[in-house]
Amino acid sequence: MEPQKYLQLGFYEYARALFHTDAGVRTAIEAQALSFEEIHRLTDFSEEALKGFIGLPDIDPAAITLAVFHTHAPGFAARYPKRFMALADYFQLPPLTAR
Repeated sequence: MEPQKYLQLGFYEYARALFHTDAGVRTAIEAQALSFEEIHRLTDFSEEALKGFIGLPDIDPAAITLAVFHTHAPGFAARYPKRFMALADYFQLPPLTAR
């Protein structure tokens, strides 16, 4: 399996469910959310491709951000280090080098 080739829908849907159960998590992630342009630069997933893949007209950039935080961690950390560290700190994760 190539986790970086496709959006991992399980991570995306988990993020959306998490946001529904804990509004504080949504607020924390939204503060670090990537724009669709940033998501495209990081993953090569355009907004249109994401909408087609997910199959919904409206997609949640914060949920996409949390999904790619996990699947594209090295690239995320390199391109957006402050946001990556803020998310890692929020979830109390060890530094990327320890994972």
